Amino acid sequence: MENLEVIELSNNGKVKAVHVKNVIHYVCRTALCEAELNGTPNDVISGIEVVERHLRQYSAANTGDSGIKAVTYDDSLLEYCFNQHNEIPGYICYWLYQFYGGLFGSPMKYSKRHCDVYNQLQKEYVHHRRWCKQNDKNDEIMRRKWRRQLCKLYRSRKYQAVFELHNTSFLDSISQKQLDDIWLLMIELFPKELNACDDEAYTAVLGYIIGKAQGLSEAAQSA
Repeated sequence: MENLEVIELSNNGKVKAVHVKNVIHYVCRTALCEAELNGTPNDVISGIEVVERHLRQYSAANTGDSGIKAVTYDDSLLEYCFNQHNEIPGYICYWLYQFYGGLFGSPMKYSKRHCDVYNQLQKEYVHHRRWCKQNDKNDEIMRRKWRRQLCKLYRSRKYQAVFELHNTSFLDSISQKQLDDIWLLMIELFPKELNACDDEAYTAVLGYIIGKAQGLSEAAQSA
């Protein structure tokens, strides 16, 4: 097979169904291997995390030479091996062979079976999927709650001026000089509050409070 074909199949292809079980148990063996090397042979969950880390680091260092796409944080061996879709990307199989082939040979030809490890990893995958679904459910509940609160605020007309800015490019009406002035004032006048800001939302709230105080002052002066 031409090298370009290998690259194409690895980057865009999937492991053939006839080889999927072999590759899955190959992954089980690599997880067990890493757990044993770490002195915790029963902790194959941590073992598979080490496998993923090795694949990410090794593939990132060699993807330029091979032309095969690297393994990233978006890739999950548990997801690929236990989602019942039987779709393992070709590049995952390629890097498994490149990194572990000297120990265990070809993933697609691997014939040993590691049922205990398989069951542990499958259970972890199911547990993780349930956790994700619960998180998604909680997020949806929170979004509905926020939506109800937003509608309540809209009906109150308390923040009408803010709602009128919705879908407008209000930053276009603020000059760079004004933005620089505001940022300087926040840094110099409120260093304690800014240092306590853990995220952008907190910073935005602080900016809102300062802006409201300035707006009330200007309104009082013009009254």
